[in-house]
Amino acid sequence: MSNNDERPIIITGGAIREAHYLSAWDYFWLRILYALPIIGFLCLVVHACTPSHENRCHFARSYFCWLLFPILSLLVFTAYFILFERHFDNIFEGLFDGIEDLIEKIGRFIETIPNMIDQWIKQFSNL
Repeated sequence: MSNNDERPIIITGGAIREAHYLSAWDYFWLRILYALPIIGFLCLVVHACTPSHENRCHFARSYFCWLLFPILSLLVFTAYFILFERHFDNIFEGLFDGIEDLIEKIGRFIETIPNMIDQWIKQFSNL
């Protein structure tokens, strides 16, 4: 870069164009913009599909990939759950039975707490 702050020229595939760089604040505000529900998604699609600003285009595509990752993961998990539903029925039945047993044991323990306290009081009062 020269002293008069000119942008560098990039030559790719025979095309000559100026380099466009994004600052840290640009990335920050783009993330805020893309997080908006409807307007952000529209801007994300426009920025990802228009290669006029290469860095912004790549950032929008990477953000789009991060949006797709949880959606695809959810779809894979849902498909797996639907395909192997009969296996999950047995797992959940045992889980709920175990929880009921645990609740009963906790209830019995709580009922014995007053008796334990009375025994401790008698032991310490005899000292």
